Amino acid sequence: MIEAEVSGTVLLTLALKDGSTGESPLATVKDSAGVPIAGSPFALTDEGSGLYQAVFAAPAEGDYSVLFETSGFETVSEQLRVRDPIDEQVWGATLASFIDPGSTGEALIIAGGQGGLNARVDALAYDANDRPTSFRVRIFPDATTAGASTAGGTGEGEIVTLTETGTWIDAVKWQSLLRVR
Repeated sequence: MIEAEVSGTVLLTLALKDGSTGESPLATVKDSAGVPIAGSPFALTDEGSGLYQAVFAAPAEGDYSVLFETSGFETVSEQLRVRDPIDEQVWGATLASFIDPGSTGEALIIAGGQGGLNARVDALAYDANDRPTSFRVRIFPDATTAGASTAGGTGEGEIVTLTETGTWIDAVKWQSLLRVR
């Protein structure tokens, strides 16, 4: 498998088993539909000792096939994968680099926190039957920061604080629960 990045270059290399020089091999690069890309076939340069190479600009992101052909006696097939480096930067980045206010990363952390992930819940007010009627949920960027937070604390690294209020139907059932940011 040959791998390259969009806007990068692709180095095609063919090594002949018998070390033949003076050949004129070609490399045809085809997209997933089997259509040769612009500039294909590429002429490989004799680098000596049976090694032939060609360099060209990487095509669009996707999977390609490469067919190397020499003077009719050797055919070699290879796969080429071209990736967008931005994908790797986004999906491979640490979570801390995506918690800016208003970012998608922050929204994902908040969504996880609403499900109880890396969150601390503090009761703020109780009714006459000691049932919570108001409390807050502080959502943190990671488990370490959440674990270091204290009940009733503020400014301990939380990225958002939600306030919840509720009313009770009877001793054990909520009538409603409102969560706001």
